[in-house]
Amino acid sequence: MLTLDYRKLGFKLSLMGSDSVVKAYNNLMQYFYNMEDNEASQKTTFLKEMLELLGTFLLEIRKSMGNETTTLDCWDMCEWWMSDIRKIKS
Repeated sequence: MLTLDYRKLGFKLSLMGSDSVVKAYNNLMQYFYNMEDNEASQKTTFLKEMLELLGTFLLEIRKSMGNETTTLDCWDMCEWWMSDIRKIKS
């Protein structure tokens, strides 16, 4: 996250992404940045909270790409790449 390439991509996202995409990305990154301060990594809900933020970010990208009326939720966006997402969700 500290590399120049990563910073360049983040800058491009902030310029080109829709408002909701940028806000979802900001929420995800602020969660990571503040993990030590609020001891989020010690909470048993850490994984669930992080996946909700990641799924929301992906969902906002999907909506901004022309799927505004999607019926998917943040969890649906993670199911294809995580085998036990339904256990974590509940």
